[in-house]
Amino acid sequence: MLQLILKDTVTPCRARMIARGVKAFLDTFVTSDVLFDIELVLTESCNNAALHAYQGLPGELEIKLDIVENEQVGLQVRDWGREFQCPWTLPDNNQESGRGIYIMRQVMHTFDYSRVEDSNVFSFTKKVEPEQWKECI
Repeated sequence: MLQLILKDTVTPCRARMIARGVKAFLDTFVTSDVLFDIELVLTESCNNAALHAYQGLPGELEIKLDIVENEQVGLQVRDWGREFQCPWTLPDNNQESGRGIYIMRQVMHTFDYSRVEDSNVFSFTKKVEPEQWKECI
């Protein structure tokens, strides 16, 4: 297993950049269809931390990436901002936000949220088929 831990300061402007950086690292290992889903989840997670946990102010963010060859990619996104009330159902059509969690749950194989030691922890796994791995592994 290969593990990458990234610690950074997240802001609304930096959220997408952080997700793209992790995606660029993963591009060495998995195909673009897997990357698309992971980038979506990372962008949404980082953006949620910036906008909701830290209310647009700079805040600490940690991303753990676990690559298990020929099996899966695991992600953990952690912030130390305000506690998050994780929606477990799709919001009504008239609501302007709240669909991100639902979308993340649809594109990943597992999804979990927990509040751990004054932090919000989002954990995901994406199963990766043998043909979706690049040869460098």
